Amino acid sequence: MSGFWTRQKLLAGAVVLAGGVLGTGYLGAQTPPAPVPTTSMPAIDPNAPIAVINGKDINNARFYSLLMEVAGMRVFQQAFDLTLVQGACQAAGVDTSGDRFEKRLKEEYQRTLDTMNVTGTTTDAAEKEKILNEVLRRQGVTAIEFRMSLETRCLLRALAQGNANITVTDEDVDDAYVAEYGQRRLVHLVQVPDMATAAKFRDALKAQKSKGSADPATAAAAELGLPAPPGWTISSNAKQIKEIHDAAFSQQVGDTNGPVITFQGQQVIVYVDKDEPSKIPAAKDAAAAAKAKVAAELKAKVLEYKQQQWMSSHLANLRAQAVVKINDPVLSRQFEQAFQVMQSQATSQPAAGGTTPIPGSTPGAAAPAAAPARGATPALPSIQGGMAPAKP
Repeated sequence: MSGFWTRQKLLAGAVVLAGGVLGTGYLGAQTPPAPVPTTSMPAIDPNAPIAVINGKDINNARFYSLLMEVAGMRVFQQAFDLTLVQGACQAAGVDTSGDRFEKRLKEEYQRTLDTMNVTGTTTDAAEKEKILNEVLRRQGVTAIEFRMSLETRCLLRALAQGNANITVTDEDVDDAYVAEYGQRRLVHLVQVPDMATAAKFRDALKAQKSKGSADPATAAAAELGLPAPPGWTISSNAKQIKEIHDAAFSQQVGDTNGPVITFQGQQVIVYVDKDEPSKIPAAKDAAAAAKAKVAAELKAKVLEYKQQQWMSSHLANLRAQAVVKINDPVLSRQFEQAFQVMQSQATSQPAAGGTTPIPGSTPGAAAPAAAPARGATPALPSIQGGMAPAKP
């Protein structure tokens, strides 16, 4: 099985970069870019000029050093992850090349496209490709980086799908059903630095409501120069976000006296924007019948969530356990700092092989603005995450 560097060879020229970030030669074909066949390349003198501009030499070694400073760690992170995952797959007997691998890669790419939706509209394949192009363009993610991260996720998913310990129980499905169809509340989380600012926000919120503002929380936050408050959908059975859940369900819709709580180390006001009544039938038999109709779909979504949680955990562990020697001094310095963070993020995987789902959310619609981190592909939505972005 060929490795990353011999098979990928940086994919130079593999993608037609015209008419958009990735062009019709890539997305128009609805298939990931193909790796460039490995060819022999002449040796390059590091001291020779990489180019000559108006008679002035551009030193090859200096140019390389600049590239390493600007983008070395960003690209190396992708190569690092892919190399680790390829090694794990080879140890587990999972193909990292060939027809089966390419089939998985196309499926992973389609999963990414499937997340590219515009809320309230029917998004066709061509429109999804445009949205993905825009997401990648905004983040400055190149076709090479996209391919690398797509391969990494594809191979991690293959490992997750082969893990017999990742299972979905009846209780998981019950929780998912309540999260999806039970009572939910749409809230805004307004970050405030102190109680004085919280009081000012409440006054501004009242003023915006009296003006008939369509989004009073966001308008009030903007008036005070506070961060735009994210909107979230909280389900009645959200178990692992107790502070947000309790605040959301202990006050009236539109209440301007929302409590100040500490969430993820920040002080926030939970403003309840809207209440969504439960869609679960009151009668026990009717509720059971309604759940049975969607049980298979919910089970698939929960399995997807558990697999994604395992994938993240497994990659974090692979990173933390890696033995790495970097010869380039610039990259070595950058990697040393990043590696400390990777080790701190390593997690111990549960005995069942997956992370227990967090009932209490529904999938949020992906949008161009919801861009991934630089060098990463857009994250897939899950049915269970404790809370999910509210639909506009």
